[in-house]
Amino acid sequence: MNVVAVKTRFDFQAAVATMLDGIGVHPSHAPDTQPLDYQFWTRAGLLSLHPFDTWLHSRFQDSRAAAHIIPGGPLNACSGKWNWHFTQPTPADVDQMERLLEHLL
Repeated sequence: MNVVAVKTRFDFQAAVATMLDGIGVHPSHAPDTQPLDYQFWTRAGLLSLHPFDTWLHSRFQDSRAAAHIIPGGPLNACSGKWNWHFTQPTPADVDQMERLLEHLL
């Protein structure tokens, strides 16, 4: 009997949506937003998120406030961009983002 292994692709967008829902963050229904756009208040100000297939677009409205709370790392202290890029995202990547976001709520 030949057994063929089927490799399933990790659905990063769905995993991020599930993680955000689990910490009480829901899609934004603001005008001019996409179905997977999120906007919510954090200790560092308003944060906008949009998950894509292999990366998460994130931007703080107040980059200065964010820089005081999130020193270094992928945060651009000038623009407020806090993007996360992965070659092949994994559940561990989503877990790491969850811990960081929980720290900000």
